[in-house]
Amino acid sequence: MSLNILSKIQGCLAGAQIGDALGMPWEMYSSDMIKEETVEKGITGFQDSSQRRFCKELKLGDSTDDWQLTRALARSIIKTKGYNQKDCAKEFVDEYNRTTIGWGSTTKKSVEELHLYFQSNGRNGRCPDAPSQSSGSKPACGNGVAMRISPLILFRVACQLLQQDKSKHPAGILDEIMRHGLMTHADPRASYAAYALALTMDFTFKAPRTTTYRNEPIDVNCAFLNRLINKIT
Repeated sequence: MSLNILSKIQGCLAGAQIGDALGMPWEMYSSDMIKEETVEKGITGFQDSSQRRFCKELKLGDSTDDWQLTRALARSIIKTKGYNQKDCAKEFVDEYNRTTIGWGSTTKKSVEELHLYFQSNGRNGRCPDAPSQSSGSKPACGNGVAMRISPLILFRVACQLLQQDKSKHPAGILDEIMRHGLMTHADPRASYAAYALALTMDFTFKAPRTTTYRNEPIDVNCAFLNRLINKIT
């Protein structure tokens, strides 16, 4: 693997953990609420969450279930040399047993079902290949799938660049993302959001490096955004 590819993978995963820790104290805050509380400064560094509505037990620099399950997915891919739904579910259960501080209710409920399945040798709970079912009047959506999906996208893009995967990445990965996403989130929109991220990461991973400057808009052409919208819809 070239240093360029490896560096991008490392940077992406580091960014996922750092971003999760930066955003942790602001769980469920809208952008307007963040601006109001920070006097228009926005998020400028790590904070603890003791004064927040959510994640009160987490301290400055701590991450949430988003990074926990990102790490679990990466660990499973490394171990199985690919994506294995059952092994990934076991890694999720291992993280559940470590801590559920800061976990979203949808993810927590789904992983509890998977935990019961493994604990009972398949007699109870839910098999990892069976989609999650919503317990309310509306399917569970949220951004949990998109927040943890990066290791799978990185693996598929890297395989394609190394010519170990002859399929066209954006089309070939959709079914895999949907199957993975439905394991915890019943609403397919959660998985489609992860697919939008896959398309964006595929574009940026392969795009030639360009110079950008702080406070200037990133030069992502409208044609790409239009293709992204068309693929999702």
